[in-house]
Amino acid sequence: QLPDRLAPIHFMIVDITPGGREAVSLLLQHGADPNAVDPMTGNTPIRESGDSPDLVRALVAAGAEIDRIQSDGVTALVNYVGCCHWESARYLVERGARLGVANRDGLSLDYYLKSWKDGVFGDRPKGWDRLRAAIASHGGQPPNPE
Repeated sequence: QLPDRLAPIHFMIVDITPGGREAVSLLLQHGADPNAVDPMTGNTPIRESGDSPDLVRALVAAGAEIDRIQSDGVTALVNYVGCCHWESARYLVERGARLGVANRDGLSLDYYLKSWKDGVFGDRPKGWDRLRAAIASHGGQPPNPE
């Protein structure tokens, strides 16, 4: 552990660079805990990794809990959709992530997908339709795009 009680994996993910991604992969290969809780944020590494689909895959391969509730009361999947990390979100759906998780404020996958559908956040981004298709193919009910 580092002096501020962060596990090295958290330090590497927060300041992620291409070289940092390789370092995280090495840490995972040598036994770093993919579910280590960051004492400052209460999140696990998968929550902070959505902008790097390769890192998300490495974390899942190392045993990261894809349905773990993070400090904001939702899973990494919900966070990824809210941040437009479409490829990482689609990967978690394909791995069987729970689709119906919502926090006490109603923040959920459905909330974000409906908001994109209704244009609340502007035009639908490129990854939106592919994510909807992945949800549908895995037995979920994505919001109707019309």
